[in-house]
Amino acid sequence: MESLEEILIHVARFLEDSKRKDPRLKGYALIGALAVSAHGRPRATQDIDILISADQFYFTQSLSQLADQLGGRCEIRKSNPADPIGDTARIYDRHGNAMVDFLKARWKWEEEMILAAERVAYEGKVNIPVAGREDLLVLKLRAGSPQDLVDATELLKVISPRKLDQARLAKMAKRAHVDKALTKLLKKSLNQ
Repeated sequence: MESLEEILIHVARFLEDSKRKDPRLKGYALIGALAVSAHGRPRATQDIDILISADQFYFTQSLSQLADQLGGRCEIRKSNPADPIGDTARIYDRHGNAMVDFLKARWKWEEEMILAAERVAYEGKVNIPVAGREDLLVLKLRAGSPQDLVDATELLKVISPRKLDQARLAKMAKRAHVDKALTKLLKKSLNQ
């Protein structure tokens, strides 16, 4: 498997099969650049980002099996409580390039985002749950890197703030402790 599309389809099929057979996987949602693209703002990327709700055994063992299937290896990183991003599992290809990043949901609001994800048909081959627009904005603000902030700004260029579910956006931003950053971003967006 070489292309990002092939990898995404394989990962989605693996996770869908797991959801049917393994109760340790509660759900998942595509986030990151591919989710931004799914909402209408294409952005080049080299990897896939997925928010996943699963127990620790699934997170370490099953994702390692997925890495084996993809011909790569899986590296687990435990986070500290102050890190805005929780535990991660990164799957690398045989050359050491990152292919897929799994972020383990650790807060109830993240699990709610996974449950609310919108299923999107991809290449007519698989339906993939994609984080909703409001939730994706909150996740981008929570991650807080310069690229994440650019992504949030770009999303608001294609999705008018007036078309967002303002109540959900405000509620999730408050729970993720990014309500001030959201207010600033919305104000900036409306002034452009």
